[in-house]
Amino acid sequence: MIDRNNNFTTNQVPVDVLWLDINYADVDCETIECDNYQFFIFNPKNFTTLGLEQMNGNISESGRGIVAIADPSIKATDDYRVFKDGITIQSTTSPPQNVDNIFVQDVANNGTYFAECDTGNSSWIDFLNTNAQQFWQDQISYQNFSGSNSNYNLWNDLNEPTLYDNETSTTLPMDALHYMASGMDYMHRDLHNVYGAL
Repeated sequence: MIDRNNNFTTNQVPVDVLWLDINYADVDCETIECDNYQFFIFNPKNFTTLGLEQMNGNISESGRGIVAIADPSIKATDDYRVFKDGITIQSTTSPPQNVDNIFVQDVANNGTYFAECDTGNSSWIDFLNTNAQQFWQDQISYQNFSGSNSNYNLWNDLNEPTLYDNETSTTLPMDALHYMASGMDYMHRDLHNVYGAL
């Protein structure tokens, strides 16, 4: 990334921002075809601590910004801090349709909705809920997104929202439930076109 950034400067290419696509994110497997991306964590094989510091400094000195991708699909495993923390927050009260929900809910199973995406088995942030909005905002903090700094911005991708394993649709089921912090609930069919803007 440093060489690419320097080439833009040397050749006077007018670039304002460098984008980090999904491969910056950590994965929990060894193969190149692996999905299971964990956003807000740099892949240590591609970004060592020293290398990340040097890259951030180089890009900042050139006057350019950095944009890192993050999907609203969160890898559903207790080994992933973002999912674990979200489940902990929404498990503080009951029933499952409580006002503390972080993830979209599954009507059929009366709990968090799970499906496959490029993050593997995943859950989706319920952006209608202000608790989930704050939770998402907290992930972007420098403390939680270790290695980032004030030069970073976020690219909210696949926010249709997209999933891969549903035979009839490539988005959340229309009867998936979103909950406001007030306790009011809405089916995904009512929010689908605004989900990415919430």
